[in-house]
Amino acid sequence: MHWYLESTEQAVKGLIALIHEERAALEALEDERDALKRKRDVLYNNFVTMDLNEDFNERQVMHAHGQAARAHEEVQSAERQIQAVAAKLGARASSYGAICGALLQIAKQGLSAQFGKSRNDAPEGSRIGSEPIRNVIWEGRNQSMHFETPEMVGARIRETFSALERCFGSRFTMPAEPAELRNLAGETVEVLGWRDYKKYLDDMTILLT
Repeated sequence: MHWYLESTEQAVKGLIALIHEERAALEALEDERDALKRKRDVLYNNFVTMDLNEDFNERQVMHAHGQAARAHEEVQSAERQIQAVAAKLGARASSYGAICGALLQIAKQGLSAQFGKSRNDAPEGSRIGSEPIRNVIWEGRNQSMHFETPEMVGARIRETFSALERCFGSRFTMPAEPAELRNLAGETVEVLGWRDYKKYLDDMTILLT
């Protein structure tokens, strides 16, 4: 095993385990959010289609309005639950991105340690879509490090993510507006296929030896 891979083995294994945990937590929250939205939609549909017939007598009108008030409160309660889950999702997504960014940082540092600070001095390796895996690791790490400062997201980062977008879709679209800035480290690790240590090790061994 290459000396760099040996020295970072435990750290990488720990990060990959954390990535699995965070991904599972994200998926559970996404399922909870989607279920709440479906519930909200049913409640809202019940509310807007309630029978408030103008021929109702006073007692029927009071009863119908009471039902409508309860239905409206149920809709509002569902909305509050959705907002609470959305907040949890945002926090989890941030954590997931940070952990994936740490994995990309270790991989990129391995390339720098072996070949120096110039990306093009490292071998291209295999292809991720149309893009060399070297570029995906290097620029994925850079995007993750600098996504909050658009002026530091240079042409090479944009070129790599444009290539990934063409091959893998809009999840790799570089946000255009400051309010939309997001860390794409999670998407990058997923497209690399680093779901287990062996895949990471195989890719990095080819690049470093």
